[in-house]
Amino acid sequence: MINNKLSMTIMSNREMYPVVFTGIESMLQNCEISTETLDNIKTAVSEILTNCTDHAYPDKPGIVHVYMSLIDNNTFTISIRDHGCGIADIQKAMTPLYTTGDPEKHSGMGFSVMECFVDKVKVRSVEKQGTTVKLIAKLNSN
Repeated sequence: MINNKLSMTIMSNREMYPVVFTGIESMLQNCEISTETLDNIKTAVSEILTNCTDHAYPDKPGIVHVYMSLIDNNTFTISIRDHGCGIADIQKAMTPLYTTGDPEKHSGMGFSVMECFVDKVKVRSVEKQGTTVKLIAKLNSN
């Protein structure tokens, strides 16, 4: 059963990240989760938002849609969708150390970080149309 949903549309700039983090905290405020779990989710989300800012819309900010759901007070999902340049090869993009950006500024570890901090990462993308990244996080072992 879905306990709660939240959606928002933001611009892809770093000043908007705290708005998304506040939404996550609001969604999870009545769940019994550790600070570490909350921080892990926010870290994974930060990686997605950074990809939107730096890769999807490299020249100017663009629109980013954020959809959150809390299911049975046990599973948190967040999908973040952009209408940017898209990813040509998702499998390659998810390879550790691979980056399409300047290697002096980008480590190519974004997807690897996401996968370390949540239970599942799903990516859909179409070149020149955008990308959706969905994170699924189990909040406790019950």
